[in-house]
Amino acid sequence: MTARRAFVAEHRASYEKLRKAHSAPRQQVISLERRARGGRRSSGVLKTCRRRSLRAWHVLDNFSLATLRKFIDWNAVLPHLELKGVYPRILDDERQGRRRRQIFAEANALLDTIVEKKLLTARGV
Repeated sequence: MTARRAFVAEHRASYEKLRKAHSAPRQQVISLERRARGGRRSSGVLKTCRRRSLRAWHVLDNFSLATLRKFIDWNAVLPHLELKGVYPRILDDERQGRRRRQIFAEANALLDTIVEKKLLTARGV
């Protein structure tokens, strides 16, 4: 019974230490607007982005999907099409390669339609 009590006491102490660490006040972050106005940060405040980076924001509205298409990670998409494997080797599988190439071609045909008819709009910052 003493080993059990020692085990419980040890874990209670470690959990109490974790509780105190998580309930401690967090460091304050200066907003970008305040930083741009020249707000100073003390040693206990997290570093925010530099003033010159505020001018580096670019808003992309109605970005070309044909351009974005080049950057599609098919290894992330194919599992959602219920295809398991690594692209492009997945298309060369001996047993199911033909079926996988057909599904991949159908997905690309749908993507062609989306790009051609502009069914989706890409926006970002």
